[in-house]
Amino acid sequence: MTTEEITIRVDADTAKAFKSSSAQKRQKMELLLNLKLRESLNNSDSLLELWMRLVRKL
Repeated sequence: MTTEEITIRVDADTAKAFKSSSAQKRQKMELLLNLKLRESLNNSDSLLELWMRLVRKL
């Protein structure tokens, strides 16, 4: 699979944790984020519905 780098904004704690993680852990997080981004692009839920789903998972 060909990959391309993008820039996204995250909170400071998340950025710090990502930057201080091992290469293996960063690769895992990048794969998970890629899957979630693909899922959200194919999902027609509203922003409110997405937030509600996230809140229920917390």
